[in-house]
Amino acid sequence: MTDPMRRLTMLAAIGALLVLLIAGGLALLDWQPVSLADDVRLAAFIISLCLAGGLWLLAVAIVRRGGLPPRTIWLVLGVAVAMRLLTLTAPPILSSDVYRYVWDGRVQLAGINPYRYLPVADQLAFLSAESCDEVQGYLVGRPQPIAAYAEAVGREPEREEVASVA
Repeated sequence: MTDPMRRLTMLAAIGALLVLLIAGGLALLDWQPVSLADDVRLAAFIISLCLAGGLWLLAVAIVRRGGLPPRTIWLVLGVAVAMRLLTLTAPPILSSDVYRYVWDGRVQLAGINPYRYLPVADQLAFLSAESCDEVQGYLVGRPQPIAAYAEAVGREPEREEVASVA
């Protein structure tokens, strides 16, 4: 086997290991049938990412050495796409940002500036209490004058509500 072909074979093996390490790390972190303590899950995930990082550095060294066949780019892109697909289909386990974005969208659909209140603020409790997370705000109707709003909800608006409309 020639040196470029041997290096290409090593690169393919490293790519397969990278995909397996990422898949295994994600499975360990989020798969409930594996009965491990949360800190053990996190440690195993971090170890798998560190091993994947070391393998990635080795792959970079092989590619930077040069002399690989032109089809090597397809191997590199294939491994990259496989790793991205694994992480795209995984639930957001390291960050809750996506849930905040969804909540901000629901608050905005209710006609409220999502940056005005914290998600736990009393002013937004009605969204959760009334299950207003399916159809609300501009999806149902246009904004109403404050008098029509007060009549629809059966109470006088509070001063803060009037100030936010003005």
